[in-house]
Amino acid sequence: MDKKAKQSRPELRPDLNAMIFLKFYYLKEELVEFCRLNQLSTQGSKTELTDRVAYFLETGLRKKPKRQKTIYQPNVNLTLSTLIEKNISFSEKHRVFFKQYLGDDFHFNVKFKKWLRSNSGKTYQEAIDAYKQILFDQESTKIYK
Repeated sequence: MDKKAKQSRPELRPDLNAMIFLKFYYLKEELVEFCRLNQLSTQGSKTELTDRVAYFLETGLRKKPKRQKTIYQPNVNLTLSTLIEKNISFSEKHRVFFKQYLGDDFHFNVKFKKWLRSNSGKTYQEAIDAYKQILFDQESTKIYK
């Protein structure tokens, strides 16, 4: 048996030593409850909560959560000749653009999303052509089944 198995897990309390705390596994729900009871932020991942609790146990200070950075997306008007960006998001801007050229029945299906993600640098005209081909292929498959 390892040392962790022999030792019983200590109760998560404000007077717990930070080094001892870090040696044991606590559920996220337990960390959230501890944070709530000790006026610590309950936001973030389990790793962030663990870091925040350990910091509090070590220093007695309340560490504020890091703010998530908003990724700036310039308000670029899409055209047929616009290049598909890397890490494309399937936003309302994109949906409106594709509906303009493909009709109100347009939706981001799985195959089209995969095509867009793997074809950054191609044009939106090529994307429209690819979408039409994907639909054609899907219809052809249905006919032959």
